[in-house]
Amino acid sequence: MTGTMNSLNIAQDQLKHNLVMGTPESRAKYHNAAKDTEYNFDPKLDKDVITSQRSLVNAEESLGKTFDIQLDSSSDPICSSAGCYQYNHPKTNATVIPRDYFVPNFGVDHDVMGTANSIKIAEDQLKH
Repeated sequence: MTGTMNSLNIAQDQLKHNLVMGTPESRAKYHNAAKDTEYNFDPKLDKDVITSQRSLVNAEESLGKTFDIQLDSSSDPICSSAGCYQYNHPKTNATVIPRDYFVPNFGVDHDVMGTANSIKIAEDQLKH
């Protein structure tokens, strides 16, 4: 926290501008007007969509075949209505994959140790 506050002070001095957050003025300045708009999560369908859906039903009935078309929001946008085949992994023989091999222990990662040290310093400073 001390380092962050120091960096903030340096940046404010360099830019000759103070960062102001959480005040009524800053909230008004950075207000997101889109959040004031009530969104209709269940809009009526456009007449062209209704016509397309009716045409699909008519085509399925006249051909005696059901078309597997993804219409819901849970479908994967990368895949087509024919399916998602481009990302299938090749089948392998499970015995070929090495398992239970030795993994050396090189100790705690230096980034993890640095973070733990920073937390300890911050906690020590908060105690004083």
